[in-house]
Amino acid sequence: MKKVVFGLMAVFFTSSVCFGEIFFWEDKSGINSTEDISKLPPKFRAKYEKYMREHSKTEPKTADKAKSENIADKAIPDSAVSAVKALKKLQAKCQAGINHPDFTSALGDTKFEVNMFVQGKSSNDFPELKKSVTEAMAHYEKAGVYLDTGAQYQKTYISAGDYTSALKMKDLHDDMFRLEISRASKEVDKSFSEINK
Repeated sequence: MKKVVFGLMAVFFTSSVCFGEIFFWEDKSGINSTEDISKLPPKFRAKYEKYMREHSKTEPKTADKAKSENIADKAIPDSAVSAVKALKKLQAKCQAGINHPDFTSALGDTKFEVNMFVQGKSSNDFPELKKSVTEAMAHYEKAGVYLDTGAQYQKTYISAGDYTSALKMKDLHDDMFRLEISRASKEVDKSFSEINK
């Protein structure tokens, strides 16, 4: 009787080992164990599965919980990864120092990748990522406006012979450019964190 009780009890007791469970049972050959449930003798496997069905303590999922799990289970789309990579590339160029024509060109390349993600249907599944990518791009575009208007004012003042005002306008627009680049960089870092969760 002890052997039968022990054999049945052993099926129900498992111990966790890194990646799974260890199943024990006793038969004519003695005490056995396996980590692979498919190697468990059929009569013990059936008892184990019945026991698990009867004693499983799964809580019903609420609609909110199910929705958040579905979003977490979704793979980050390639378009999002490409957009964040393009933003990271622009961020690195700005950190290293970039001139006006190169910034304008890099901004256009980045805008393409960002649009591919933001305007795609899959972006709606990742609202935080979409928001940070969109805001980063908006800050880079605003920085581009400061570069453009600063250059225009500088040309206007220089052509009028007012070099002091030209330098003041250049400094002002350079400061505004750096401020927007800093803001963009924070959003780029958020975006990067979102795709690496």
